[in-house]
Amino acid sequence: MKNEIQDIKELMVFYDIINNLPIRKPKSQNTIAPSNKIPVILSSDDNYSCFVATTGVSILYNTNSFIEFYILSDGITGKNKKLIEETFRSITDNFSIKFVEVNAKEHFSQIQLDEECHIKLNTCNRLLFPQLVPDVPRAIYLDVDLIVMGDIKTLWDEDLEGNVFGAVALIDRNSALNYFKKHARISQEDKYLYLNSGVLLIDYDKWRNLKGTNSDIVKDLFEVLKTTDAEVTPDEVILNKFAYLNGGYKILPYKYNVCTYYSYKFLKHSKKMSIYEKDTLKDYETCLKATGCSDYYNQDEKPIVRHFYGHEKPWLCIGSQNWPIPITENQKDFWFYASLTPYYEEIKKMFLYKHVHKSIEMDTDIKDFYTNIWQRIFSMRNLYIKSKLFKVITICGVRIKIKKRNK
Repeated sequence: MKNEIQDIKELMVFYDIINNLPIRKPKSQNTIAPSNKIPVILSSDDNYSCFVATTGVSILYNTNSFIEFYILSDGITGKNKKLIEETFRSITDNFSIKFVEVNAKEHFSQIQLDEECHIKLNTCNRLLFPQLVPDVPRAIYLDVDLIVMGDIKTLWDEDLEGNVFGAVALIDRNSALNYFKKHARISQEDKYLYLNSGVLLIDYDKWRNLKGTNSDIVKDLFEVLKTTDAEVTPDEVILNKFAYLNGGYKILPYKYNVCTYYSYKFLKHSKKMSIYEKDTLKDYETCLKATGCSDYYNQDEKPIVRHFYGHEKPWLCIGSQNWPIPITENQKDFWFYASLTPYYEEIKKMFLYKHVHKSIEMDTDIKDFYTNIWQRIFSMRNLYIKSKLFKVITICGVRIKIKKRNK
């Protein structure tokens, strides 16, 4: 019953969000010449085409610079490629787009994964970009479970200070950090801060001369996948290893990858905290000391990139400070950008399917889909049971039978 009540709460918040989205403002067409282009890399298979579109739209909506998209495609259909490009054109013409075909099974043929394995090889395709597109000297890489909420040129203009990578330090992932230190054979006392690989500013000219890249990638992946657990993303471990072996990385301001549901402000002012939340707060404090910036996690500042990291994705859940997961920020922003794509109804279905009633088929017509949901939440009907008439009331999946009196 508790789960059903939470589903009702989530549904109410969900409808409040999608029914009160911001009004779309016409995008300023102050275009920048392609000579000042910003290369942006996204990677996906066909299933996540809708999020490629959403992330891309958020970039174009907030940036006037010319964006040169490279989409690492592991099986994106021709139909979705066309739809993604048309969606981008509906925002602006100030971009180019190139789909780079990558077959993960072919490139990583030596690695055999169990069909039920939580890790998908196509997540590692980005490690191949420097050799697949050798003429790009510098680029921004973005995961597609995020939205860009400010001008991405501010990220592009960051000085890497001679480093290969620019990234935000990852908090709340002690297990990943501990695994990385074991894999890289470095001391657990080492002060290295584990980078979050969802947002990267990369000097690819330097990358191509890194220690431990190119021929060692498959070998490293095999070793990581052989010993990893559900808390570890293998390509992220390898990127951290590259950074560590080559002098570290430039720690970027937190606004470029706001990615946790436990904000520093929330934890700092919490009177009661679980052991997990206390550990997360310690991670924050460690990062604050390492960056030397007491205001590093200032979340009053608007994020440039909001990364829906882990399980807090808007199409999977909506949180509240009164529920187990504290408030998931920027939900409305995500749904606003999703609403600018032709995949909007499809993404809404994902949320409803995941959190309201999983027995409803995803390919059901959208009107029938909503009707079925409400019927599962609340319905009343007369039903004969063993020749006796009952009024059957269903509330959140719980059936209450009331015997009707004979007239």
